[in-house]
Amino acid sequence: GITSVKSYEKTPSRNGPLILIIIGFLIALGGKEQAFIFSIVLAAIWWIFQKTEYQVRLSTASGEPTALKSKDADWIIRVVNALNEAIIHRG
Repeated sequence: GITSVKSYEKTPSRNGPLILIIIGFLIALGGKEQAFIFSIVLAAIWWIFQKTEYQVRLSTASGEPTALKSKDADWIIRVVNALNEAIIHRG
């Protein structure tokens, strides 16, 4: 009983890198500029490697479970389109 299929985009939390920058800034106030630079570099690397997760969600009578997860948005869109075509074809 799948009634519909849709894609969902889950963006990663950016709180960790921001907190790291704030901690580095507070340490820099104490005279440790190298620690601030290190925290900026580490936070930037952390930020860059956080990727958005794309999901396929199925709507059923019992809820909306996540059926598939990937970092590849194009592939998720193709899967959603194929599943929607299958639902239409089935009637």
